[in-house]
Amino acid sequence: MSDTSKSDFLSAAFGAYDALTEPHLQSRSPVPSNTRHNERAKLLRRGLYVVSFNLLEDFMKKRMSACLDAISLRGVPFADLPDKLQEAAIVSAFSNGLNRSSFDRLQKKQVLQEVAAAVASTSAYSTYQIHKYSLLHSGSNITSDEINKALQALHIERPWETLNAIAASTGIGGIPIVDRFKSCLQTRHEAAHNLAAVEISDIDELLGLATLLAFGFDTAISAGTSRILDKQKTTAKTKKIEPNDISVHTVEEFSNGWGQPNRLGRPTKLFESQRDAVWAVAKRKKYPDVVLAKRLSGGIADWEFADPSLP
Repeated sequence: MSDTSKSDFLSAAFGAYDALTEPHLQSRSPVPSNTRHNERAKLLRRGLYVVSFNLLEDFMKKRMSACLDAISLRGVPFADLPDKLQEAAIVSAFSNGLNRSSFDRLQKKQVLQEVAAAVASTSAYSTYQIHKYSLLHSGSNITSDEINKALQALHIERPWETLNAIAASTGIGGIPIVDRFKSCLQTRHEAAHNLAAVEISDIDELLGLATLLAFGFDTAISAGTSRILDKQKTTAKTKKIEPNDISVHTVEEFSNGWGQPNRLGRPTKLFESQRDAVWAVAKRKKYPDVVLAKRLSGGIADWEFADPSLP
């Protein structure tokens, strides 16, 4: 993909993981001589939790924006887009633009002019812009309902069920991913506004969710974007992308290289680099398949899509 949102997110998330072992984040025994250290550790843990949640939100917004730009530039007739995407590009863009402009009084006119120009452009046949405020920008934080609406706009059937199915296919899914997301969002609010205690285990859970949800979200919106980029007219009667329509192919790290495991868990062919192993699988697949790279520890390392036209 040409945009750097995924690599930026993964780099920051891996850095946050590494930070969990830093002594400054660890609480010491509750004796008077450790009071100042423990208070600093509490503060740092709260800050890392909030920043880690923001990493996920920023990735979702940037990746969605890249997909909307790709749709805008491909020349797909606006009238052929899914109805809910058309509505978001007009109604939600205006509404969210007005809301956002109220937080930036110095740039209020510029923000509204940009949004208005994008909305007005949708009256053209195929030369238009879908503004980034169309999706995932209705509030200060992304909610589960917003994620649901964003995926529906790209004609994804039962969005959270689709995300659960993608998560389950990785072998590292947990309880319904929407419940985990809501729980982490609540903890984020408590940490940011009520100085609630945050433990290392809380941050570890959030980062695990963040990488898993980032992968699922990217996979789902990329599947929807791929179909639109194929210039397939999407009407209310068009079959939506369902949970089982997306295939996840796994490349794993072994002690001596990377490869796609067979039924016995052994690599069918070994590659020195993760990238070579992923692309060897991806080039044999097609839309809407995705290739997931997993570390030796079982965590997500990276992913790539079979559709080379995606941003």
